[in-house]
Formats: sequence, structure tokens, C-alpha cells
Amino acid sequence: MRLITLAAFLVFASFAGLIDRIEVIVGRQVITELQLEEELRVTAFLNETPSNDGGAQRQAAAERLIQQALIAREMRLTEYSADVGQEADKLFQKVEAMYGGDRSFREALRKYALTEDILRRHLMVQIRVLNFVGSRFRNEPGREGTDAELNRWIDDARRQVRIVYVDKSLAQNAP
Repeated sequence: MRLITLAAFLVFASFAGLIDRIEVIVGRQVITELQLEEELRVTAFLNETPSNDGGAQRQAAAERLIQQALIAREMRLTEYSADVGQEADKLFQKVEAMYGGDRSFREALRKYALTEDILRRHLMVQIRVLNFVGSRFRNEPGREGTDAELNRWIDDARRQVRIVYVDKSLAQNAP
């Protein structure tokens, strides 16, 4: 009986690996292959470029997801919360207009293997991250945060969290 249970577990575990393989571990958070592929498709969709999952694009997408994970960690630690639903709706409408209206927008979503929910979720994450970064680095009236400050903060956050590249090809050029 134990042998059958073990065999069943191994079969299901191997299927789970095929369904959504872990690509990067950021502290206690994982970035999966499906998340990485989705990030590539959403980026291509928003930039109106062909979907490309080449090495450099995968590395850039992995780096964006790592930065998002680091920022999300900081948001949790500082108990930051923001309702970005209305901002996301406005941005969603702009993206839809960018594609020339409902019909061509929906065709483009299908072309990039996306749904409205996936796009909305990504837009909400982007807005939440931008708002947090803005508040984190512009906490004094009239003070403008700089890219250098943000980069220093991200480098510091990277040092505080263990990042493991399960897919070693994503680690090329990693800081």
C-alpha cells in the first residue's frame, strides 16, 4: 500500500512540475514559469509588439517580477495598502482605446493569450507598485525621488532576501 501511495505521489508531483515549474525564489515567494510567460505576454501586449520569449526578454521579465516581489514584501512590512481599482479601470480603458475599441481589443487579447482579468490584475499591480514607490521616495513635500535612490533601495532589498534562480538562464546579468 505504501508503494502505491508513493508511486501516486510521484506521478502527481511530476505533473505539478510540468504544469507550473518554479523559475525563481525570492525569499518565501516563488515566481513560476506561468507567471513569467504571462509577464512576457502582457508586456508585449501593452507595447504592441510581437510576443517574444527569447533569453533577454525572459531575463528582463524575471527581473521585473523579482522587483515586484521585493516591493510587495516591503508593502507588507510597512502595511501599505491602496485601493487602485478606479485608476486601473481608467488605465484599462486607455489600453482598450489604444487598440481601437472593443472588437480589436478583444482580438488582441486572444492573440496574446490573455484575458481581461489577467490584464486588469497586471495593471493593478503596476499602479500599486508605482504608487508605493512614489510615496516611499517622495514622502516630503516638493521632493522628487530619483531612479538612483530606487535602484539603491532595490539593491539593498536584494541583499536582505535570498534569491534563488532555479532556471539558471534567468540569472545571467543578474545583479
